[in-house]
Amino acid sequence: MTAPSREPRRYAAFLSYSHRNDAEALWLHRALERYRVPKRLVGQPGARGPIGRRIGKVFRDREELSSGSDLAAKVQSALAQSDCLIAICSPDAARSRWVNEEILTWKRLGGADRLLCLIVAGEPGASDIAGREHEECFPPALRYRLGPDGQLCDEPAEPIAADLRPGRDGKHDARLKLISGLLGVGLDDLKRREQQRRVRLITGAAIAAALLAVVMGLLAVRATIAGDAAQRRQKQAEALVDFMLGDLGDKLNEVSRLDIMETVNDQAMQYFQSLPPDDVTDEALAQRSRTLNKIGRVRWNQGSLAAAIESFEASLRLTGALVQRHPDDVERLVEHAETLSWLGSVHWNSDDPGAALPRFQDSMKALEHAAALAPADVEVQLKLSWLIGNVGHVHERRGDLAAAESAYEKALAICQQLSAAEPDNHRWQAELGDALDNLGKLAFLRGDLVEALAAYGRNDGLKRNAAAADPADYLARGNRAISLQILGRTLMQVGAAASAIERLQRAVQLYDQVRQHDPSSLSNVASQALGLSDLAMALRMDGKPADALARADQARQMIERMSETERNEVFGTEQWHALGLERARLLEAVGRPDEARQQLAVLAAARDELAARRSLDIDALRLVAGHFQLAAEFARAAGRSDEGRRDAETALALLDRHASGTRTPTLLVLRARALLMLDRLDEAQQTADILRSGGYAQPDAVAQLRAAGLMYPLDQSLLKRITVDLPPLD
Repeated sequence: MTAPSREPRRYAAFLSYSHRNDAEALWLHRALERYRVPKRLVGQPGARGPIGRRIGKVFRDREELSSGSDLAAKVQSALAQSDCLIAICSPDAARSRWVNEEILTWKRLGGADRLLCLIVAGEPGASDIAGREHEECFPPALRYRLGPDGQLCDEPAEPIAADLRPGRDGKHDARLKLISGLLGVGLDDLKRREQQRRVRLITGAAIAAALLAVVMGLLAVRATIAGDAAQRRQKQAEALVDFMLGDLGDKLNEVSRLDIMETVNDQAMQYFQSLPPDDVTDEALAQRSRTLNKIGRVRWNQGSLAAAIESFEASLRLTGALVQRHPDDVERLVEHAETLSWLGSVHWNSDDPGAALPRFQDSMKALEHAAALAPADVEVQLKLSWLIGNVGHVHERRGDLAAAESAYEKALAICQQLSAAEPDNHRWQAELGDALDNLGKLAFLRGDLVEALAAYGRNDGLKRNAAAADPADYLARGNRAISLQILGRTLMQVGAAASAIERLQRAVQLYDQVRQHDPSSLSNVASQALGLSDLAMALRMDGKPADALARADQARQMIERMSETERNEVFGTEQWHALGLERARLLEAVGRPDEARQQLAVLAAARDELAARRSLDIDALRLVAGHFQLAAEFARAAGRSDEGRRDAETALALLDRHASGTRTPTLLVLRARALLMLDRLDEAQQTADILRSGGYAQPDAVAQLRAAGLMYPLDQSLLKRITVDLPPLD
């Protein structure tokens, strides 16, 4: 094929994509053409001359290409008149002859250095991995360089790619990465300019939202008039609602002002609730349910949980009506199940597991029916395993560990079937590892550390294999870090200090690699800080407080660079306070008691707020009781024994109220320490015996129990067996 010569510029970019990725292409086309360049960048030199106010026109072919052997003439012309080519990459694109031809033609035009990619599905480089070739998302013309003869050669190419896959760039950052490439400016500079105009955008978006809300309200009123005109008005109203919750919602989300959508959401809810569910087509009904679902998610993001429930309930009535009409339609069943799952999740986050459980169970039943109708649909099977896992989480939270174990075993069985059917599919291996992790946590809650380590070890082995299979998969690398972190924490509690610290150090290294790969992701920063926090704790338990304090301070500095809102969102308020509590222990251990007490005092308000809650999960209870217990130890060391006893009694009362009869090691050791402070040695010995029966041998805790005169013999053969059975570190 002869490539056309270069023509005068007409398009800023040419979008090359499979028509199976129409939705992503439409989003990107709109995002680029509607983008306004920050004023302070306009006129500055870019890669292709002075930067204008707009990116310019973007070519997106809306018609299927002909069946001829070459690209359509209009496509060749558009390529020749474009500044850049953006390839939307997915397994469908990788298999598309036309996408490959467009990229090849572009390279023959000399545009290899002006070629950008947006990954929406699949895996780059999967074609080189046995059993995963179907996951490849890069067409051959992207994977290899062009030789002197105009044909692809064996030399691999390294295309620049933004990533829309879950857990990667997200729409906002992916868009900015592509725009920085189109404009020829640094990504950091573009982000900084974007930040500077956020305030101006807020005002404009607020006015637009108010005006659109008024127009939507007028259209909704007029839509109540009978006749064909009413139906047209109704469609206009619903299209406008969809725009406000889509494009406008995305814009408001970018400037962190979802609150502006509140009035729009309320009017949209009133409008949709006024419409009967039985006088429209299936597709219209499905569209309404999806829109209501979107309103629910916006409200949830705003923190309006009651309003979110109202929206999801309205969506549920519509998905329920569709399932009644088509009880054996897999797509309808899945959408109904997902709406039920959203409702369950909102109730769960409202600290109401009793209301969450029936929603999760109903969702599970709908997915079980869908799975029976479509046994070969692996995505339905996977969603079913997730829902069963959610049911298990609720049972676990309510203290019914037997019911939780039953649910987790069912989820594990599904993951085992998926993995057995495709043993080389690392996605299924990762899901299997997560199911094992749930069972490991249950064993930990029961106080059986040996069984917990067996499950955690199997999970880490699976995550290790997944990360090793594709060194470029940073998501798999991050998942491996999580498994190592969990395994390291648990190893510390059985006394395997060297193995524990080794794994926690490796987890921190992996987190650092993931963070460096995408330094703009706050979640990556938070994950590394959490890994450093656990490493600090392990080093303290092993008698290395100075090294531990250095790690804790490193974690603290990373999180302090965030705003309070960002910190609460990606790191968590309770985790931040837990890091402060650990730092107080470390300051005391390195001989800085005044700073230790000051650090503890800073946390008092958060401690009291948590202590007043109706219920506390294990992490929150460990934080609150741990604060009172440390305060008791500080008071005793300062000679204020009465104050120390009061704090120890408070810690014990909290443990009795929220975890009576617990066998969870992290709570039992707090109980034993409080009993020792109160001179209740017989009860402390009983608690120590329970700890020891589960394999607990954390070095600092055992030393403290023995120093108080308690009997605590250790089983060295058990420790040796545990460390021998561990999966390799690398």
